Amino acid sequence: MKNSPQHIVVGPAEHGVVTYALQLCDALNVEPLCFESWQDLERALPLTLETQSVHICFTDHLLGDTPARAVQLMHRLGEQFYLSISFHDVPQVQEGEERFASRTRAYVELGERADVLVVNSEHEAAFFRRHCRKAVYPLVLPLPLAAVETQGNYRAKPLTEQPLDISVMGFLYPGKGHQELLESLNGVNANVRALGKISEGHDWLLEKLEATAQNAGVGFEVTGYLSEPELEEQMLRTQIPVCAHRHFSASGSLMKWISLGRRVLVSDNTYSRELAKIWGDFITLVPNDEWARVIKNLPADFSRRLEAPTNWTWAHVAQGYERAWASGIFPEQDPHTLVEREPRNWPSVSVVVPYFENPDGLTAIFRALEHQDYAGKIECIVADDGSADTPPVPDNLSFPVKVVRQDNLGFRAAAVRNLGAQAASHDVLAFIDGDTVPRHDYLRHAVALLTHQPHALVVGTRVHGDGKEPAWLQDAWAQTNHLAKADDSAWRFIISAVLTCSRDFFNRVGGFDESMVGYGGEDWEFAWRAWNCGARFWHSELAVADHPEDDWGERFTDDTAAIAQKNWESVMLAQRITHPMARPSHTIFTRPDIEILIPEEAKFWQPGVLETVIEGWLALPGVHIIAPWVESAATVFTADPRVHLLKNGDAGLPGGNHGTARLRVHLLQATTVENLNDIYRVENHDGNALLTDSTGRKKFARVDSARWRSRRANASVACVGAGRETEDASPLVASSAMVPAGGKCSTFTVEAQWTIFDEPVRLEGFFAGW
Repeated sequence: MKNSPQHIVVGPAEHGVVTYALQLCDALNVEPLCFESWQDLERALPLTLETQSVHICFTDHLLGDTPARAVQLMHRLGEQFYLSISFHDVPQVQEGEERFASRTRAYVELGERADVLVVNSEHEAAFFRRHCRKAVYPLVLPLPLAAVETQGNYRAKPLTEQPLDISVMGFLYPGKGHQELLESLNGVNANVRALGKISEGHDWLLEKLEATAQNAGVGFEVTGYLSEPELEEQMLRTQIPVCAHRHFSASGSLMKWISLGRRVLVSDNTYSRELAKIWGDFITLVPNDEWARVIKNLPADFSRRLEAPTNWTWAHVAQGYERAWASGIFPEQDPHTLVEREPRNWPSVSVVVPYFENPDGLTAIFRALEHQDYAGKIECIVADDGSADTPPVPDNLSFPVKVVRQDNLGFRAAAVRNLGAQAASHDVLAFIDGDTVPRHDYLRHAVALLTHQPHALVVGTRVHGDGKEPAWLQDAWAQTNHLAKADDSAWRFIISAVLTCSRDFFNRVGGFDESMVGYGGEDWEFAWRAWNCGARFWHSELAVADHPEDDWGERFTDDTAAIAQKNWESVMLAQRITHPMARPSHTIFTRPDIEILIPEEAKFWQPGVLETVIEGWLALPGVHIIAPWVESAATVFTADPRVHLLKNGDAGLPGGNHGTARLRVHLLQATTVENLNDIYRVENHDGNALLTDSTGRKKFARVDSARWRSRRANASVACVGAGRETEDASPLVASSAMVPAGGKCSTFTVEAQWTIFDEPVRLEGFFAGW
């Protein structure tokens, strides 16, 4: 995987977390950097690696002698690298109040630091969302179904044959549930076998369990260490598999039972209910240690082996990690190098053709698709924008064609493209206008980057009647290295006539804006939202399509008509694109470009300070204010739609515009600034920066971009079914501690004049300009 970080594995190979880490490396076909202990890693720091990012499977037990020491070690790694962290042994209240508190502090601190945060269950994701002060976006990748080594056709006896053979797989340690299981089986004709050995330091447990079994009148045996084939044979021969641990949040032993096609009794908890929704045929939930009652009511064929599922393997888990790393959190490689690499598999493509009464053009497109050298599956969706006649489709094409239609209610390019996308069934959407004919290798070049970067937005090369692209686009490609160096203004170079992206990312962006009716602009508006959703723009000069007509600028003989059409497009975009290049600077719009979040802190509550700070920011273009409700400020700004003063309990902003801003400024001081240059430059760097004076001691504000926030969220939906927070969890009115989550955060020295108000302000003088 091109964006894969260096994997660091710490601890002995037999430890479950280390086993997980090594199996992940095998699935990804990468070579890990291994250390026997955390002390070895500590001595090796700082590391010299070719990558800027690392991945580590974290449990505090392996990374330090205390939870705090483990986090300190991870912070040292974070000083050098972007951090992708898979969290294991997530804290639970059953550990005891003191231990739970210390481990929670460590996991929360590290979870807020991680650039990619991975857990094995929604139950664990909820832990981070509940305890972290900052917005975090856990990616949920359940433990995979295990590989099966045994080839024997071992069978268990039916439950009619007694005494019943009941087995618990895995290391024995306090809290694993053996004790509760044995106590519950009092009076049941059964033998309980523990398939595994006693955990180091818990030899005393054997005597206690044997005494409990004797009191309950059941047999008990500990097999000790079993090789993998021996273990699988025993698991297949047992009549009743059991996972008795009451407080687990991820279980390799449960996944192993399911991998063997065994139905298993599992303690009822949040995690087991989560898995029962996926593999309900294999999981029988047991509430409140009622093992005896549930066992007595099992069907006689409960021990019969089922066909094992294959819907969540290491290959699926590896793909989930790869897509998270490709989401744009880590520094991205140059697309020029990525598109030259043959992908593992070419995705299926839906070619979406907006159409209006141009049968000859459509026939030419069908002919061109017939001759594509693309190795994956394709289909064509013809989206008709209200033609008088149904678009003609030839018989015997080598690919399927769907025709979808909408009424003729004007030029509705945005709506008709969405209509086509909704009908698509493949992974990639390739939009090609009905008067534009792709060359034989168009799809191969248009799709190449998407196989490496699923959030890419690829614009092809549309040549006109003179065999060239318009000069304004040629200049754009030269200035941006074919958009490899795109910035926040590059939406101006995206044209939907030759546009390709993944269907998943298209849906995440929200498709085209169907409220836009009339010629032009819908592609720029879509590209603007895509950029803020973390899109990777790319111009593929080899994905060439022919457009026999002239470019827009050459079609008019009447300059007035051309200007009128272009002006209408500009007016439509000014309402939707908040960038300063798209709207007049002194006009008030309902959709902000920049949100200023003013915290509920005493220094903002001195007389006159809040009003002064709000007024200072409103003098700058595109700014909206979110601040705590103060009666005097509410009285002054009651008629200004840009000021949102929230009382305790307020759920959101009028009009639902919160979160649409390109940039968000969390003020750390009661301050104003003479211009927005310091804030604007955050967008095209890391998108997450702390603004300070030259000494670093004065901290003015924390700035983050919608693009940065979206990329973090994108990493949490990197696989189907991943748990995610759909809303930004950061508060509307934040304290200075409640700043955006993140690993890497740039520190910028401010260049503009920032004024701090640390004393009361007499508003009479401020209003009069004294």
